[in-house]
Amino acid sequence: MRLTKCILVFTICLLVTQCQKDVMVINQTRYTVKGRFLKSCHEPIPIAIDRVTLDAFCDHHGTISTEADVKVRNINEDGSFEITYQHLNSTNNLNLITFNSIVRGGILLFGIPINANVNVGNIYIQNNHSAIIKLNDQSVINQSDTIFYRIEDNLIWETRYKYAVGPFSDGQIIDTLHYTKPQVFDKKLVKMECYLNSNANLSYKIGMNGSINTINTLVEPCVTSNTIEIDLP
Repeated sequence: MRLTKCILVFTICLLVTQCQKDVMVINQTRYTVKGRFLKSCHEPIPIAIDRVTLDAFCDHHGTISTEADVKVRNINEDGSFEITYQHLNSTNNLNLITFNSIVRGGILLFGIPINANVNVGNIYIQNNHSAIIKLNDQSVINQSDTIFYRIEDNLIWETRYKYAVGPFSDGQIIDTLHYTKPQVFDKKLVKMECYLNSNANLSYKIGMNGSINTINTLVEPCVTSNTIEIDLP
């Protein structure tokens, strides 16, 4: 009976030790996120971005570890880069950020899977999104008022509206906007509570003193057929 207990205790000890070793191995595993920086969709030339790292927090106020653990191993002349990091005990997705002043807010890419080797592909720094602004007139075919509209651009600090003067027709395209927003690698990993469910935030109002409405939608980078519809009253 004593022998059985000793064997059982010894077996449990072995299992615990093995589990501890497995955890240590996992925690020491390193992963690589790589991709390529290009200037814009219309001008896809390599561009150098310095001080790039990864962020695992929703509020973007801290990096995932110290500079000693997150390193930009290589930024080449062709814009390619590699970032390595150690295994993270976190459920958050990763975001690619920069402290370069050229990018307002510092966010380049959302929705990178955590604890995985990932090639995020091309990241366009400027004018990386386009959207056709289309009118969806549900009640009045001829609207004689003025529509003021804009998409918040990460590289433009001013908030002035563009405008279109009626009369309008159902399905009318009033403009095509080219703007800069953080890209999204995996839509499924973009969390609502982080307010990352959209990278197209179109604000519009009917008439100078009209109430401001906002349309949020996720559009694909460098796709000129993206459409955002404004519902006229």
